[in-house]
Amino acid sequence: MWILLVGCGDEVGGMLLSSTETPLASVAVRTGEVATVTGSDGGFRAVPGEAVSFSYNGVEYLARTIREAPFHLPAIRKVQVACPLDAACPLVMDFGTHDELTAVVHHACEPGAVFPIDSPNHDPVASCEGGRPLYADNQLDRITLYPQGRAVEVELTAVGPLPSDCEVWVDRVGFKQVAPGRYAGQALGTGWAGGRCAGRPLSPVEVAPGSGRVSLEVPSAGPELVLGELAPWVTELVFSDPRGWSVNVRPTNGVFLLPALPPGDHRLELHGPHPQLGSTLSWPVPTEDGLTVMPAGIEVWLGVWRVGAGVTGPVAVHRPPSLQSSASE
Repeated sequence: MWILLVGCGDEVGGMLLSSTETPLASVAVRTGEVATVTGSDGGFRAVPGEAVSFSYNGVEYLARTIREAPFHLPAIRKVQVACPLDAACPLVMDFGTHDELTAVVHHACEPGAVFPIDSPNHDPVASCEGGRPLYADNQLDRITLYPQGRAVEVELTAVGPLPSDCEVWVDRVGFKQVAPGRYAGQALGTGWAGGRCAGRPLSPVEVAPGSGRVSLEVPSAGPELVLGELAPWVTELVFSDPRGWSVNVRPTNGVFLLPALPPGDHRLELHGPHPQLGSTLSWPVPTEDGLTVMPAGIEVWLGVWRVGAGVTGPVAVHRPPSLQSSASE
């Protein structure tokens, strides 16, 4: 959409058109203290020397002064805006200036509320009225707002060339690639960096407090797990650590490409449809006692995944107290 303004005596004629040059009728336009509405042809009369402002599909547009040349709006995309989860916020999202025309969204945000807008295809700067900054995770069809964190850069390292299909995130918020092997974004919480390259998750690395840089190692190979007929109901593995990180692994062509986890014991869960209570799962790598699968909702706590001392795999079974009695029946 764009505005066309031409001189005409003490007034100027304006016109609002869509990006496909369709006239936008019934749009309220203000110049100074004078308000008007566009006609069926998208045209309106404006006061020379005054700023032009109007609202279109939830976005407010403003030009400081009228000019004869057209004001071109940026490309538009339909998105859902997700408000911060922690507190109510009188939201301001500034999409910057395009061809001397600024685009801003004002909205009363309740915690976790979602609302649609026709968004300019620019990265917004978000804040609450009063100055509280927010981090805007600007995705293809969604803008998610988080409390502002600290700037962090993640570098991928590898023996040999890096895969071309890598993703990087910190605290589950996706980072943007700023150079080959380098990603930038905001650390919003405890600060755990993770990623995925060529379908294999990367081992999480903690972003130290006060640090703005961290490295993730991309292994040339790693453990693989094929459950096949042993547990066809499993759709996802989840490795976690008491320090606060977790890694989700989904199969690629029936193969779970596992991360090269650091030495230690890591909790392991199986996600998927319910198996029969007490069914036994035999692993490709035998363990001393075998493993008993215990359903707990859609999450099944399998046991401990140990890395180190010549062992890579499950070594123990833990039954949640709420399931111990039903398991013995």
